[in-house]
Amino acid sequence: MKIKKISLVAIFFCASILFGSTYVSANEAIDSQYDIEQGGTQTFYEIDEQDDLVVTEVSEDISNARMSDRSYTVKKSKLLKWEVSFKVAVKNNKITSVNSSQFKAITGSFSSTSCFKNSSTKETATGKYKLVGFTSNVNVIATISNKKLTIQ
Repeated sequence: MKIKKISLVAIFFCASILFGSTYVSANEAIDSQYDIEQGGTQTFYEIDEQDDLVVTEVSEDISNARMSDRSYTVKKSKLLKWEVSFKVAVKNNKITSVNSSQFKAITGSFSSTSCFKNSSTKETATGKYKLVGFTSNVNVIATISNKKLTIQ
């Protein structure tokens, strides 16, 4: 299992060097921090406590640097299990709206899904994921501070 985990991280790390910026974390959960000033698409990889590969990708939807309103698509997925995505609008370092949430089960199923703005600096997408009789909560939380969009 360790060889498989190391191989997966190595493959994604090499791909990220070729195709974009990446943060790789093994053995501990670290929040993914999207740099709004850098913009573009930023991808982050980590291995969670169940030894599953988790990929977080944040893409800038509006690239006009002169506009104060910007929209971002956040996508977080657990390899071969699920994917959660949503759009978040940001203005003056505050979250103004959250919409277009999608919960996709690659294997298993989702229920009780919702996506909502908690405050001007925090958004939460949540759902119950069921796979082979086991149910777990999936939470994707976006917070903004100091021109960084942090995804947990």
